[in-house]
Amino acid sequence: MFNETLKTLEKIFPPIEMHRSTFSEISDTLAFAKTGKELSLEQIWNLLNVDTEDQSDSYEMILTTWKKIKESIFHGNVFAVVPLYVTSICEENCVYCNYRADNADTAIVRKRLTNDQLSQEIRFLIEEQGYKVIELVYASDPKVRIPDICEHIQLTRQMLEAAGGGCVGLNSEPFDTSDYCELKKAGLDFSVLWQETYQREIYRSSHPGESKKNNFDYRVNSFERMLESGLQYVGTGVLSGIAPWRFDWLCLIAHGRYLQNRFGIPPAIFGVPRLKVAPGAKLQRGQFIPTDKEYLLAIAVHNLVWPMANPFVNTREPWDLCVKASAGGGALFTFDCKTIPGGYTQGTTGFQFPSFSFNPHDYSKRLQEFDLKPIFKWSFPTSQQGG
Repeated sequence: MFNETLKTLEKIFPPIEMHRSTFSEISDTLAFAKTGKELSLEQIWNLLNVDTEDQSDSYEMILTTWKKIKESIFHGNVFAVVPLYVTSICEENCVYCNYRADNADTAIVRKRLTNDQLSQEIRFLIEEQGYKVIELVYASDPKVRIPDICEHIQLTRQMLEAAGGGCVGLNSEPFDTSDYCELKKAGLDFSVLWQETYQREIYRSSHPGESKKNNFDYRVNSFERMLESGLQYVGTGVLSGIAPWRFDWLCLIAHGRYLQNRFGIPPAIFGVPRLKVAPGAKLQRGQFIPTDKEYLLAIAVHNLVWPMANPFVNTREPWDLCVKASAGGGALFTFDCKTIPGGYTQGTTGFQFPSFSFNPHDYSKRLQEFDLKPIFKWSFPTSQQGG
């Protein structure tokens, strides 16, 4: 299990301790990365520890190398995906989340979509917005269980097939292997789940209670259960900002390597959410939030190690940063994200976290100004899409 690997990482790479490599050392590491050979964890740690201000030459060299490698594989293609929130009713109390159960703010609408309401949202996203890949997103709703999610997956797939085909993804609480088998059987194409942080004590304090979300080991091992079920396209990720981010990203990369070694399947997706404080969140000051440059550095290093994997670029970030995070292509790109059930067609207001909205029709054209080409109908592996 990967949680055993984590104990070793904590001993070798103290989360707060930093090491600065010289420009020459960074240059040698990047030259090695271009060969396609496996970087050591020490080399990866050195890249993550580049000072984006004091070592600006090294920083820019890392970003340039990332873009060239991604561009050689994806030719600037990015892959449109839209999150569709199904429920905002949650039994968890994550300190960084507006949906936490103890948040009594009346601005939060607690809503669980009916199948008719879900169909209305899907129809709009397909017919009006042109999406062919839909990610179903769930809070930890005690009344929405595996049979319900299977039904939602089947409904989404039927509507996509009627419109010419597409993909269905899932972002939810972790499940058992048998549950993922049922979800795959229902037509699930990919599953993503963000670990939030790999630092056990901070994880526990960020997720109070005795729920499944509080169970660090159950969550960190969920990716193994996904792969055991036969799902091939799985997304790992961290929420940058609730713990020292460099160590979290090192663990994220090491986790992908562990899964590849065990299952022969490299990560297809990696989540890049950054902490955005919401009004009803208990955590209102984040001391570990990476700057914009540090955020891009983390994405760059992951891209150098796993160039075939797709960062899940999201509307938590402003447009310019989303574009920079997608440099070279090979990113899952969100344009519009209503983080509340019924937000697209039913006038539901509120949000899980603050986000921006980029109309897909208008902003698709703007992407091309940055040598990025949005593809709305695609499937995994993305490296074979669009040519």
